[in-house]
Amino acid sequence: MLGSLAGRLLQQRSAGAVPQLLALGTALVLSGTAAGQFSGLPLSKALWTPPYILLAAGLGTLGLLGMYALADSGRVAWGRRLLAPLTIPGRNALAGYVLPIVVKVWILQAWSVTWTGDETSLQRALLLLAQQGFGPWWGGWLYTLGYVLAAWLALAWMARRGLIWKL
Repeated sequence: MLGSLAGRLLQQRSAGAVPQLLALGTALVLSGTAAGQFSGLPLSKALWTPPYILLAAGLGTLGLLGMYALADSGRVAWGRRLLAPLTIPGRNALAGYVLPIVVKVWILQAWSVTWTGDETSLQRALLLLAQQGFGPWWGGWLYTLGYVLAAWLALAWMARRGLIWKL
């Protein structure tokens, strides 16, 4: 609902939309942070606690405002080209949501390999390989970014061929 409110502000294209979005995003971030500090509820995505919802909505609103400033406001000439890769998942959002989950459950977690000396899932083996080469923190990021890149490449392939999943 908060995302719809932010989107409506931009759809109106009024002069006050940018300051209103900045104020809304800032207020949500501050209220989510304060709620996490003083309510005793954790910032937990798994539990969808109110502090998490407020913080995530605020960061999303500020992110939307940043994307608008780069691509849609017309103030940054190269903004649209910079953000063009982000349109690939947006063209096929259903596939972008479902395919990575299917790949993770049916391939990465189900297939077993013995690269590490023990029989383990492909997911665990790839993560260990990345962490052994780049350390626990950077290896984790390398694995995650590789997973996201693979999903993006699949979506780009689908977009190039006009394969769009719709409900």
